[in-house]
Amino acid sequence: MFCVICVIIHSDRKQPAYLLWCKKRNIVVLDTPILDTTQYKDLLGSVITDIVLAVLSFGAQLEVDTKSKAQAEGIAAAHLKGVKFGRPRCTVEGWDTYYPQWKQGQITAVQCHKQLGISASTFYRLVRKYELEDESE
Repeated sequence: MFCVICVIIHSDRKQPAYLLWCKKRNIVVLDTPILDTTQYKDLLGSVITDIVLAVLSFGAQLEVDTKSKAQAEGIAAAHLKGVKFGRPRCTVEGWDTYYPQWKQGQITAVQCHKQLGISASTFYRLVRKYELEDESE
């Protein structure tokens, strides 16, 4: 009985060897018969399989490194051009009007965040931010 595992070689270059030697599993790659560990059980077959797996792992690692480097360079170039990443900050119109009313108890928090057109979590996040700014001044 043997176990067939489809191995996608990624950044972990040790994965195929770990599966072959430590877990005692067989690897079958349908489009590359030389990597079929169920057929070549002799010493020469094992050596060839190990070499081919090492070369493929190296190629995959090289590709990952190249993509990561290109991505980092692209991000750095975008930062130099002033491109902003991520979700834009929430701007709230009328905060200076409704916050003091809420703080004095004239309106409830639910009324306040509904009149501002924001969610409750955004309202309380802005309250924390506003009160921390007041403390630091």
